[in-house]
Amino acid sequence: EEFLAAEGDLTEPTVREEVYEGGRIKVKFVKVKKEKEESRNESVEEDNVKNDIFFNERLRSTRRSYLLSQEKVNIHNIQNELSIVSRKAKFKKHMKSMMKVPK
Repeated sequence: EEFLAAEGDLTEPTVREEVYEGGRIKVKFVKVKKEKEESRNESVEEDNVKNDIFFNERLRSTRRSYLLSQEKVNIHNIQNELSIVSRKAKFKKHMKSMMKVPK
């Protein structure tokens, strides 16, 4: 028997393939299609897609909550400004009434 290694490393999955040539048996090691590895890669890709979707959803919800908190801050600021304006108006009214001289 004569061993003929296919190009590449024999650590890759291989299968013995016997070839009959003029009464002599040549045994070759042929690389096997890496179906397992490909399917594993596909599942890794699927996991990556799922992770991306999950990450995007988390990002979206985080952004949404951030925007909502910004809205709350804006509303709070507007309320503060309104209360300041109304206090100023009340104060002016009070000062005007104090400035009036009773007849």
